[in-house]
Amino acid sequence: MTGRDDTEAIDDDAGVILTPDQRVRVFVSSTMEELATERVAVREAVEQMHLSPILFELGARAHPPRSLYRSYLEQSHVFVGIYWERYGWIAPTMHVSGLEDEYLLAGAKPKLMYVKRPAPGRETRLDELLDRIRADDDVAYKAFADADELESLVVNDLSLLLSEAFLVVPGGPAGHHQHSALPADVTAFIGRGDELDLLAGLLTRDDVHLVTLTGPGGIGKTRLAVRAAARAASSFGEGAAFVSLASAHDDAAVVNAIAAAIGVRGGSGASVDTLKDDLAPRSLLLVVDNFEQVLSAAGIVAELLSAAPGLRILATSREALHLRSEREVPVSSLPLDDSVRLFVERATAVRPDFRIDDSNREVIGRVCQRLEGVPLAIELAAARSKLLAPAALLERLDHRLDFLVGGARDLPERQQALRSTIEWSHDLLDDAERHLFRDLGVFVGSFSLSAVEAVAEDAAPADGDMLDLLASLVDKSLLRVEASAGEPRFRMLEMVAEFARDRLAGCDEADAVADRHARFFRDLSVAIGTGVTGGDQGRWLAVLGGDDDGEAGNIRAALAWFLGHRHLDELADMAWALWVPAWINGRIDEGLRIAGAALSPGGDLSERSRSRLLVVLGTFEMWSGDHAAASESLRRGRDIAVALGDDHAVATATLAQSMIAGPIEGEARSEELANEALDRFERLGDAWGVAAALNVLGWLMVSQERFDGADHVVERTLEASLAAGDEQFSAMAEVNLAECRLHEGDADAARALLAACADRHRLHRLLYSVPYLLESFARLAAHDGDPTRAAQLLGASSQLRGSAGVSVWGSQLERLERFVSTTGSTLGDDGFAAAFDAGAGLSYTEALDVAMDVGSPDPEDGRNEANHG
Repeated sequence: MTGRDDTEAIDDDAGVILTPDQRVRVFVSSTMEELATERVAVREAVEQMHLSPILFELGARAHPPRSLYRSYLEQSHVFVGIYWERYGWIAPTMHVSGLEDEYLLAGAKPKLMYVKRPAPGRETRLDELLDRIRADDDVAYKAFADADELESLVVNDLSLLLSEAFLVVPGGPAGHHQHSALPADVTAFIGRGDELDLLAGLLTRDDVHLVTLTGPGGIGKTRLAVRAAARAASSFGEGAAFVSLASAHDDAAVVNAIAAAIGVRGGSGASVDTLKDDLAPRSLLLVVDNFEQVLSAAGIVAELLSAAPGLRILATSREALHLRSEREVPVSSLPLDDSVRLFVERATAVRPDFRIDDSNREVIGRVCQRLEGVPLAIELAAARSKLLAPAALLERLDHRLDFLVGGARDLPERQQALRSTIEWSHDLLDDAERHLFRDLGVFVGSFSLSAVEAVAEDAAPADGDMLDLLASLVDKSLLRVEASAGEPRFRMLEMVAEFARDRLAGCDEADAVADRHARFFRDLSVAIGTGVTGGDQGRWLAVLGGDDDGEAGNIRAALAWFLGHRHLDELADMAWALWVPAWINGRIDEGLRIAGAALSPGGDLSERSRSRLLVVLGTFEMWSGDHAAASESLRRGRDIAVALGDDHAVATATLAQSMIAGPIEGEARSEELANEALDRFERLGDAWGVAAALNVLGWLMVSQERFDGADHVVERTLEASLAAGDEQFSAMAEVNLAECRLHEGDADAARALLAACADRHRLHRLLYSVPYLLESFARLAAHDGDPTRAAQLLGASSQLRGSAGVSVWGSQLERLERFVSTTGSTLGDDGFAAAFDAGAGLSYTEALDVAMDVGSPDPEDGRNEANHG
């Protein structure tokens, strides 16, 4: 070990010093003399993972030692520290030892730290370093007793770390990593060289916009698509993104999945038009997986490609999409040599001493032939090498495959073989593993450890840890571990999940498992609802996620269970908790459907639940523009809540009523109801409700142009919205405050507020409030004497409002219509129509770009001298 001169640059002496190879590199840091045996153990552990161990050893080198180990560390991907008793030598120019220097230089790299115990003679400086390491939440820290235990820990921890790694797109210059939103490729990719070359050519051709990989399930379409996208990502300005349709069953689900992958989120949900507008200016490769689930949605792909010249789509499907622009690439089985390579690679991963030699080469080849070169089947079989020799594997495969050949005749032949492989893998489980595997069939998409512990409680081992049982299923390739910042998340391959569901459906405990699942996700829904309105909105919306990256799929399954079994009080608890997240995520139609179905005849429903469901239904009816239905639902729900003394439901219903009362009962009634709602939320101590009610009051005052009284209310609204942590409310308050400033003649203050609001919209993709933002920018443009720009922004606002399915709030409609009329009179019919239509053709991002140009005209064109009235 050497010391560190704090003033010396990392590459002053040597420039770029390349480490031994370009595989994933694991830098091993330790003192040498006291941990020589342990260093050998770690080297062997890293090599078992087919990674590159980087151990800096003293001796003759072409470069100074400090520059050498710094360069080695800089070019490594993972840092492993091994510590015992010694802190290490401190060089004369150093403040820390080489051991601590290496830890500091590791920076943000993934770190695995191991401390040997007991350590009665540990030096004080090392104790201090270990205290700092233990306090670092991003560092994995474990104790070990001997070299054998250390080797086992390193193998296991590296396996988990790699399963959580991001994908590094290959092909860039040394030291440059391009990140892409693609699933991590954490095991060796075998073969497919010809297919990859073909796809590389197709995906970069100007005349090819859609490539579809076709083939049976388990043939490797997804792995090939991801690898091809990783290679091609650098040819696209925004790289590549991944969309899974494994849980999609209709066109709307396809739109929502694509929207989530490309970052479209907002008040009333995405539509095909929203996607077209968002994608139109972008250079992006979109991988769309499992399209066979929803072939009826192929028209969506055609529309997106027509609207977005810089978009390329790489789809996987068991059946072609049958579009004119499609280039189909069938994915065949692996040839025998590659099948054997894949088998050996995966067998070595579970049994490090596994070797292919003359004694087993022929048998392994026959195993791969019996599995027809299907990659997933080979991987499942190879995982059993931990227990069975190749000859025993072949014997079991022969028996099981032949036994199940007579299955459903309408299944593809390879799929019959694959199903038999899954059943055979299931047959190797012990009773506890089979029990848990069966219970896991209740989950949709990914799921957490805590969910498994609650839902599969009857499968918990009496003398062990559920995590150990899950790890066993992971080891046997029946379960995957997914990257997660918190507790581990798990997912079954869809074909495996279907098999588990079949097993669950055939047992007496199926209803009990489904009921526990529904009740767990009812409780989680309540926590999500509380978190979203409790000041930590971003984190809890991430927990909810979408069908494939959060809890949304399981929550939908819980809602369906309660609805199907008419357990309506439980369903009402979920609906009440989730209506705000549903609004934010654009689930208006879904909220309407669930609340309406729950209120249909049949099943026991308490008056409290009926009241809350009516309020939820009325709120969604209000957002969808059906004000008459909303008024009736809210009235009924509020009346019941008043009789029950349910103050929260009364406040929520009153707030929603205030938003539709203006056109029906007059603006004075709207303001009266909004103030009543504000008072109720203040008495309840509900910060989110206070921000909501203040926003309504602000909108009412601005819509009536009562600016003299609005200023104080809107300033308070912005403060309350920021305190509540609600981005949508904060954006709406910024717009209203800008309107007040513009009325006061302070255009610069209005411009600054609207610019900040535009940045908020870009960051969070807010759809509900963006039309109001653009209309406020349009008023600023008119103030600056630029009616053409104003009309253009009005066209963009109208188009985005329509594509998001949001109606103009009644209290705002009259004011907006007056502004449109005034702008049209200024420009004349033809001039207004031309500018309005040009704005309607802008995407979300383009509209914000145009808005940000407002107030920055050419100083020579004299527009700022125009009439500001």
